[in-house]
Amino acid sequence: MLADRGIRLRDSVSYVERALRLDPRNPAYLDSLGWAQFKLALYEPAEKNLRDAARYDGSDPTIREHLGDLLMATGRVAEALKEWEAALNSGHEDPDKVRGKLEKARVLAENEEIVVGVRKITGCFVSLGQWVTHHPTGRRAGELAGNSCRARGRSRGGNRWLTGV
Repeated sequence: MLADRGIRLRDSVSYVERALRLDPRNPAYLDSLGWAQFKLALYEPAEKNLRDAARYDGSDPTIREHLGDLLMATGRVAEALKEWEAALNSGHEDPDKVRGKLEKARVLAENEEIVVGVRKITGCFVSLGQWVTHHPTGRRAGELAGNSCRARGRSRGGNRWLTGV
């Protein structure tokens, strides 16, 4: 499907909406629509559709992974962890990918106080996927989410750039 590959997302939304008119409770269609909306940063409708998909088929590991990705992108780390764990427990086809997401999210959850500290220092957020390893405490801050920025932070080794994408 187009949404899975991240191409022609607006077309994908249109196609899936037509399919949903024929079968409005189809969890695969709801997941595809929610995933395309997520990729388009339409988080509210994406969450509604992904939650509906999970309600109709809570054992589908891909639906649970997609819902976890949305929750993580919207800053709900604890909820994302639960969804990714459910995806693993349901027999996800790529367990290493989901374990990687879980590991990064756990680091983020454990270092929440450092993340808050980085936000105070920089005045903005570092985008998802960026690792801040040189924090004033000298500890690894983990994976952060938010808007892009560039600011100076101090580490034991001197100044380091905290760079967002």
